Amino acid sequence: MLAGLQIDVSRSAALGWCWRVERHRRLSHRSRWAAWCWLALALSCFPFRLPAAEVDPIEVVKRTTEQIFSEVRSQRAAIDADPAVARSLVSRLLTPHTDLELTARWVLGKHWNRATPEQRKRFTEEFHTLLVRTYATAVTQYSEKELKFFPVSSEGDPDDATVRTQLILDSGPPVDISYRMRRTDDGWKVYDVTVEGVSLVTTYRVSFGEEVRNRGLDGLIERLVEKNRT
Repeated sequence: MLAGLQIDVSRSAALGWCWRVERHRRLSHRSRWAAWCWLALALSCFPFRLPAAEVDPIEVVKRTTEQIFSEVRSQRAAIDADPAVARSLVSRLLTPHTDLELTARWVLGKHWNRATPEQRKRFTEEFHTLLVRTYATAVTQYSEKELKFFPVSSEGDPDDATVRTQLILDSGPPVDISYRMRRTDDGWKVYDVTVEGVSLVTTYRVSFGEEVRNRGLDGLIERLVEKNRT
């Protein structure tokens, strides 16, 4: 992406990702934020720890979406009064139900292979905190939208699935959102999400890769630490 990129929540890769969606579909301002907020909620909220053999990926997404919206609505007053409530909620639902290590490995790309075990650990922890803070902001924006589901595609790998959906907005065209999921011993877990074909993992990989080239991996980690403390 841009040289000298600053990792800032308000201008991070996540928002750059939404900006690319805007160029692709020319969504209204409200529609762009609706797409981002739905993405953040859906990616970060998988509270069902059911065996993969019992629940298919679509059903996991459907059930967990209903539960997270219900919880957000029930805690709306607390969330409005204290943003830390939203961060706590997202952290509790995010950590056990996404394949965070796989996502972190893909985001760093070749830099993951060159990293020490300590660097991998620190990056994964700070990346998780960044996601929680970003998603928590989205949690406060929207609590319900209609989502249309399409047949799951697996591309020949029974342990990897893509749940394809469309977010139906109040106005404007629907937004295509796909959830990349991996079968694990604890059930299906999300490791990437795309909006209008734009991958969250790929976007972070580009922005973080630029930061590593400019400051080194330790520099990227320290920048994440700084932003997560603000």
